[in-house]
Amino acid sequence: MLFNDEMYNSQYDIGDSSIISGGYRKLAGHISELLTRITESSSDVIMLKHKDNEGNEISIYKKSISEKVYLRTEDRIIDLLKRTDKSSIKGYLSSWGVDEPDESNQDYSNYLRLLYLFYMLDYVVFPSENIFILLGPDHLSTDFSPIHNAHSGKYISFIMDNLLDDNDTRLLFEDEDARISDIVVSISKELDAKVDIDYPSVLMNAINDKTPPILTGMIDISDEIKRDLCLEVSSKRGVVYDTLDYLYRYTNQAYVSEMTSNIINIKEKLYPVDFERRLDDNLAKKIVPEQSAINFLHNKDVERFYMKGHTTKAKYIDEFIENIIEFDKSLYRLFGEGIWLEQIGENFGIRGLHLAIIAKTYMDLGTSQYKMEYKVSAKKWEHLRSFRKTLSYNAPDIAMKLFSLEYEYERVRYLETPLAIPICFKHICLDKNLYIQKIMYEVYTNVEPEFRVYYLSKILDYLVAQGNQ
Repeated sequence: MLFNDEMYNSQYDIGDSSIISGGYRKLAGHISELLTRITESSSDVIMLKHKDNEGNEISIYKKSISEKVYLRTEDRIIDLLKRTDKSSIKGYLSSWGVDEPDESNQDYSNYLRLLYLFYMLDYVVFPSENIFILLGPDHLSTDFSPIHNAHSGKYISFIMDNLLDDNDTRLLFEDEDARISDIVVSISKELDAKVDIDYPSVLMNAINDKTPPILTGMIDISDEIKRDLCLEVSSKRGVVYDTLDYLYRYTNQAYVSEMTSNIINIKEKLYPVDFERRLDDNLAKKIVPEQSAINFLHNKDVERFYMKGHTTKAKYIDEFIENIIEFDKSLYRLFGEGIWLEQIGENFGIRGLHLAIIAKTYMDLGTSQYKMEYKVSAKKWEHLRSFRKTLSYNAPDIAMKLFSLEYEYERVRYLETPLAIPICFKHICLDKNLYIQKIMYEVYTNVEPEFRVYYLSKILDYLVAQGNQ
C-alpha cells in the first residue's frame, strides 16, 4: 500500500488482488477523490508506508503539490493517464517494456494500479522531480541505485518497495535474485580456484573479446528449453514484475558500467612499487574482534606501519573503519562470506595484517604515489583525496568495492615481490573482476529474465569444464 494511514488505502494499491472494474473513469475518480481528502486533511504532512534506501521516512507535503494538480477534473486526469507520447506515464512504461494488456487480461487491473502509483509519484510524492527522465536509460547512473546506497536511490528504492508489495512478484524476484547471486559467487570461486601464475586461457580469451565468448554463441538454447523456461517464469510474470525487473536491470547496468570503467582506469595507472613497511608477525597474525578494531589501530607499532610518510592521521579514519566492518558484515549476510572479516562463533574478527593494510591504504589515498582517480557517479571522477572523504561518510557500495581493489593491490604489494605484482593483481584480480562485470552487463542488457539463471549456470559449467582440461 502507498500510504501509512489506512484511511487512504484502496484497491488501486500494488498488492491488492481484487479485479478492478470501471477502467480509466473509475481510476480518475479515485485519484480526484483522494486528492480532495488530502487537501481537506488537518495534517500538513501525509506519511507514506515505505521508507527510502537510507531508512528515512517519505512524506507528502501538501504545500509542495501544485494547485492545478488538486483542481484537475476527472476528464483531465483521464487524458494524462491515456496519453502515449514519450513524455507520458504510459509512454515511459512502454519504453521500459511494460505495455497495457487487453482489458480481458487478468493483469489489466495491475496495469491500472501501476498507472495510479506512477501518477501519484509524478505529481504528488515527488512533484519537483521528473522521475521518469531520471530513471530512463539515457541517465544510467549509480547515483540513482538504491542497492549501492546512493542518496538519490530513494526514487528506485521507494518504487521497488511498492512493487514488492505484490506477493507473487516478490517471491519470483527474491528467488531469481538468490539464484543469480549464488551462481555469480560460484563463478568467482571457480576463477579463483583455477587461477595461478599462468591463469586460464578462458579468462584471457574473455578479457580480449568485447563480450564473454560464452554469451556470443556458445550457448545454444533449444526451442524446447526456451519453451519450458518461458512457461516456468512467464506464467508468474506480469506488468508489476516487468516494471520491477526494469528498475533492477537499471541498477545493475549502472553498477557494472561504472565498475568496468574504474577497473580499466586502475589497470592503466597501477605500477609496481616495493613495499617498505613491515608489520610485526604477532600483530599481523592476530585476530582482532570487530569491537576492538579501532583500539588495535591505536597500537603504536601498528600506527608506525600505516602512518609512515604522514604527519597527521586522516580525518574520519575511525568512522571509515566502522563503515568497512558494516559493509563486510552486509556481504556476509548476502553471500555467507566477506572480504576482510572472519566469523568467530556468533561474532566477527579481522586479521591484524588486513586491518593495518586497510588503514595504510586509506591513509595513502590522495598522496603523491597515487595518481589514480575513481568514478563514483555519472557526473564526475573523484581524486583519491576526496574519494577518501566519500568512504568515511555514508559511502555507497561501489566506493567500498573500489576501495577493496585498492586494498588488494596493497596486500599483494606486501606479500609479493615487485615483479610479481602485475601478474598477481592486474591479471588475476582485475581481469577476474572485468570478466564478471562483462558477464553481468550482458546478462542484464541482452538476456530476458526467464533465461538469466540458465545462461549463468551454463557459464559456470563452461568454466568448470575448462578448468578440468
